Amino acid sequence: GVLVDYVSAGHFEVYEQLGDEARAFNDERGLELADTIYPRLDVITKFALTFNDRCDKGDCSDATVVAKEFNQLGQLLHERFELEDCLIEVLHNSHKEEIAAQV
Repeated sequence: GVLVDYVSAGHFEVYEQLGDEARAFNDERGLELADTIYPRLDVITKFALTFNDRCDKGDCSDATVVAKEFNQLGQLLHERFELEDCLIEVLHNSHKEEIAAQV
């Protein structure tokens, strides 16, 4: 589903590209930030995938539990968006002038 596609793309594609860019520019500050943020992103990704898998299996019959977990998922995704914005700012946007100079 869409949730799985989103969390997987970030986890397996975007973060890797950002890390590659930071390494290409020897951006130690960015790599240290990534090392700090990635474990939290991993926790959020696992929660989202577990929630998705459980609902895909039809294990979402308890509306109270689902509502609580859905609310938690929303809060975690909001946190993830903020962490991703931070990574993009530090690992990508900070290099845009250097990239433009190379073109």
